[in-house]
Amino acid sequence: MNILVNNALGDIKNERIESQIINLLEDKGTRVTKFKIIVNPKGDIPELKSPSLIIMHPSLYHNGNKKLEAAIKEIALKKGNSDRIYRNTILFLSISAKGRTLLYNVIREYLACVKIKEDYQTTLEQDQKIELKNRTEDAQKKMQHELVTAYNQIHKYSASKGIDTIELKQFSDSLDRQISTNLFDKLKDEEYLLESVGHNTLRKNNLLPENSKPIQTNQVLEAFLRYDDKPMVVNKNAIQESLTKYCYNKQFAIASRSSEDWTKMFFGETIPMFDVEDETYWLVSIDDFNEWSKSQVKPDEPAVGGAPTTLYPTEDTTSTVDKIEGTDEQKTISQLVISGTANALAFNQLFSSFIMPLKENNVRIEFKITAKSNTNYPITENSQQYKIVKESARQMGFELDEE
Repeated sequence: MNILVNNALGDIKNERIESQIINLLEDKGTRVTKFKIIVNPKGDIPELKSPSLIIMHPSLYHNGNKKLEAAIKEIALKKGNSDRIYRNTILFLSISAKGRTLLYNVIREYLACVKIKEDYQTTLEQDQKIELKNRTEDAQKKMQHELVTAYNQIHKYSASKGIDTIELKQFSDSLDRQISTNLFDKLKDEEYLLESVGHNTLRKNNLLPENSKPIQTNQVLEAFLRYDDKPMVVNKNAIQESLTKYCYNKQFAIASRSSEDWTKMFFGETIPMFDVEDETYWLVSIDDFNEWSKSQVKPDEPAVGGAPTTLYPTEDTTSTVDKIEGTDEQKTISQLVISGTANALAFNQLFSSFIMPLKENNVRIEFKITAKSNTNYPITENSQQYKIVKESARQMGFELDEE
């Protein structure tokens, strides 16, 4: 059997070994969920907006001829004949020189065993068939192990540093688990890949709002996807949840904007249905939020129902604070309860007319919103308005009754 194997080894060319490696890589790549896996790319690679791992051909490795470096730089910077826009979403995985030699040797032996089985199946003795089967299975197990240890070079290209390389020294039992666990954790430990973005990171990268200089939330996300001087993010939720947290912690406000002006600002509160990619959302400084809040309280603003009123009592009008006749002592009202019915258009005025003037008086809001299906706008389980309302009620802890 040793003679047969040694003779067959000489017939196995590198091209066949490399084809076997590519097949193994493609099979394992389909089982990885934390990255988009591209094996041995050929032709143009499209723009990638999520973390992507490009696994290089086994003939490309650090051996002094600069082919690996040239290939990485070309993919990192170019999309066909045009410049790549999203440069901070791509990582590369290549084979080490030592690991390549060991992997090629074990695959060569595996393919030699396969060749012997194909060529001598009818002439081998039973004990030879058993030995061949055992050698094939042993080579196959070694092949999976050597694939993991050989592909241990992680590369990231940046315009300022060129190619930066991390070497993996902890190994799993299969390449897909290696990528999903050891590689993923290593990138997080080295801060190449972020699951959340720190406030100082936003500050260092000039991505915090200044007075009169708001920043669109989608531009914060775009900055981390486009520019390779920043860490990568695992997904858009890394940005979205971080911005939501800092807004809730009152480190800045998040505002929605129409074509003309701000429509709503959130500060120290949750934001229902917030989407960081929505172009109508902006980061706003605390001073700008305070100015906007003051502007929402207007003494001459009409009350709900349309009748003009003033928000604060004056000496020559009747108000909720009445003077006790004959004295300067003012009557103290222990509690105010405002109730009524408002349509959707007038509802916007409730905040400025009632909530803001009483904001220091432990305001508690109890409300009931009733909406009915009609011919033009039916409410169904699959309609967009139903999905928005249901999810908003879930996030804010409100009850939702259906009939």
